[in-house]
Amino acid sequence: MVFGATVAPHGAAGTVQFMDGNTVLGAPVSVTAGFALLTTSLPRGTHSLTAVFTPTNPADVAPSTSSPVSLTVKPLFGSQ
Repeated sequence: MVFGATVAPHGAAGTVQFMDGNTVLGAPVSVTAGFALLTTSLPRGTHSLTAVFTPTNPADVAPSTSSPVSLTVKPLFGSQ
C-alpha cells in the first residue's frame, strides 16, 4: 500500500504518522514540499486510516489529524 498526505501551508515542516486505528504504520515520515509518503503492507480486513501531522515548530503551524478513511483489503485470489 502507498499512503500519501498533503500538508498545508506548503512550507510547513514536520512529520506525518500514518495510523490504522490505534496502530502505528511505520515510522513518522518527514514532510517534503508539503507532502509525505509511506509504503507499507496491510493485512486482509477492514482498516480505519488516518494521518497525524506533528509540526517542527507548533508556534507557527498547528498539529492536525485527518478524518478517518475506511479501506477493505481483500485477498488477491480465492477466499484465502
